Amino acid sequence: MIKVYYLKLILLVLLCSCFKEEETIYEANLMNSSTHNIKIHPYKEGYVVTKNVIKLEPNESIQIAYGHQRGISNGGGFSSEYFYDVDSAVVVFDDVYKVSHYTTTPDTYSSKYYKYSTQRNLLNYHTYEYEYEDISKHSRHQTYTYKFTDSDYDFAK
Repeated sequence: MIKVYYLKLILLVLLCSCFKEEETIYEANLMNSSTHNIKIHPYKEGYVVTKNVIKLEPNESIQIAYGHQRGISNGGGFSSEYFYDVDSAVVVFDDVYKVSHYTTTPDTYSSKYYKYSTQRNLLNYHTYEYEYEDISKHSRHQTYTYKFTDSDYDFAK
């Protein structure tokens, strides 16, 4: 009888000590809302990372990140293999007009550029539209979206 009591007590303690770990699922998307073709060339140490070049037709979108992290996050960013450890990216509209997006400030700039701190820098997750949905008490889904517009094309011209 005493053994059964202790066994029940141990099981009760084990069951009460279990808890569901919180997690945040994130995704990031690029959306071409412009009427122009777009190519994005990520650069690392002066060279294009060719496997990560992105092409977007008008009204096309692509998911550039999907993952999860422990805990409930509130806009903590995302990790994208397309832009991992790059120092800049060049966005090309219609194979003609270019805009550089820098993560670090270079010694010399291209003619059209965005520093990391500007509101249109593609490499800064703070410039993405951010939405979240609490799926459950222990799970959140975050969506980051960067939208290219005709104004971006106009700036590149």
